[in-house]
Amino acid sequence: MKQNFPDGKGGLWRHAYDPLVVDVSSFVHRETFRALAMQRGWCAENLVFQGGACLRLVHESERFSEDLNFYLRMEPARMQRLLEQAAPVVADAVRLRFGAEVAWRARVKDRVLRLAFRIQAPDWRRKIVVCVDGYLPRAETTAYRFTIIHRAWMHVAAATRESLMGDKIVALAMRPYVKLRDFYDVWWLWHELGGRCDPAWVEASARLYGLTLQDVAQGLRGWIRRLRRWKRCKEICADGCRSTGGMHIPPPVCSRTFARA
Repeated sequence: MKQNFPDGKGGLWRHAYDPLVVDVSSFVHRETFRALAMQRGWCAENLVFQGGACLRLVHESERFSEDLNFYLRMEPARMQRLLEQAAPVVADAVRLRFGAEVAWRARVKDRVLRLAFRIQAPDWRRKIVVCVDGYLPRAETTAYRFTIIHRAWMHVAAATRESLMGDKIVALAMRPYVKLRDFYDVWWLWHELGGRCDPAWVEASARLYGLTLQDVAQGLRGWIRRLRRWKRCKEICADGCRSTGGMHIPPPVCSRTFARA
């Protein structure tokens, strides 16, 4: 069954949902936001929080994401300096909390900045990798909506649900492989937004990547053609969810989702 619904990386269900990965990654997320807010020159609007972690931490989705994703509103090299100042603080907090070894590295390649934490303890089955990814958009647009979030451990601009819906539609259209998490995110946002999806949201997200609404529409048409070739799509997803839950969606959430779909 796994071969029938590939994600381009060996199947949708290579790893089961792991509470330890969730615990460690969530701790890294909180400490990263806390450490960034302490840095001199930090401003909430330096970047815009996006992706699955934003859905979970800001908008209360039940879907887990191990990485933090942002689009940058400052030069990647400047953001790299801020992350390099924050990373040792995060690493020390992780060592103290979990008794684990932590290595980290920040680098900029093209328009993308990545800070990667590699975390390993003697009694863990595998190394846990948590990434903080930021990209410099091809073109900014005032139509992309975000709001400033003030919390005890978070001071950042975060994409609204409308903007995240646009992001997810663009991802479905342009990604060369399918991720189960994208299905879940679109389904969840669709319900949260009352069944609405404005083309203006999609167009605003597309502009960040230098795309047009026509590019996204063409990508969606190809995606739908591929989807039609996969037999029993819903049954395959449901079977994978119930057996392992996937690494990003807790099994009870999967079962409840597909029961309502």
